[in-house]
Amino acid sequence: AEAYRLRVPGSDTVVVDDLDVALLTDAVGSVPGEQWLEDLARMTIQALADDQGTQVIGRAITANKWITAEVTLDGQHYFYRQGNWYEVGSGYLEFLKGQVADILAEPTPVAMPAWSTAEEEKDYNKRVGADLGYVVLDRKLVYTTQHPRGIELCDLLGPDNELIHVKKADSSAPLSHLFAQGIVSCEALITDAEARAELRRRVAEERPNQLLSEDWRPRQVVYAMALGREITSDTLFTFTQ
Repeated sequence: AEAYRLRVPGSDTVVVDDLDVALLTDAVGSVPGEQWLEDLARMTIQALADDQGTQVIGRAITANKWITAEVTLDGQHYFYRQGNWYEVGSGYLEFLKGQVADILAEPTPVAMPAWSTAEEEKDYNKRVGADLGYVVLDRKLVYTTQHPRGIELCDLLGPDNELIHVKKADSSAPLSHLFAQGIVSCEALITDAEARAELRRRVAEERPNQLLSEDWRPRQVVYAMALGREITSDTLFTFTQ
């Protein structure tokens, strides 16, 4: 989606470049909080393939289905997703934690040095690239016919061409964006010859002694997350798990 059309009953239809929570809460207005979801269920959001709003993607969906939430109340975990609340029982949480613990116990294919709290993400990526010889692609957007507004293929390209996505986070929202970035990047590099050609060009500029072949495809995606604490199945946000 390149833009979104928001329709609010009794108000003008608006087209926006991106969605955020503030847009939806502003659209709800001054009604009491307990009525927000009811009001959001009367609005619709339509994904658009262009900035002008002439090319629609799929059907319009009620605004309450565009948000997700995680809430802990009286020791119980609840998720709001696709317009419904779900209670997550302790049995499911233990199962989920077990899966995450197994993943975290696997050896990492790349080395990532410590990240100080005062260091900006862009500076960290530059330092890792310089110290370890990883190709730095942070903030270097790739523009293709499929993605005319540009996408970031990864923050760092590892020694065996691992796509490394890096994020410092104090909540689950930035990590959800991190995971989405990894999915979009991988899909582009698998399906879009323009994206692969652009990646080969950039690798040739920065790492001429280890070029990407014409038939290269992504084989491994690495999520490098800094949470200010050790990442375990107990410390990782439930929604992130």
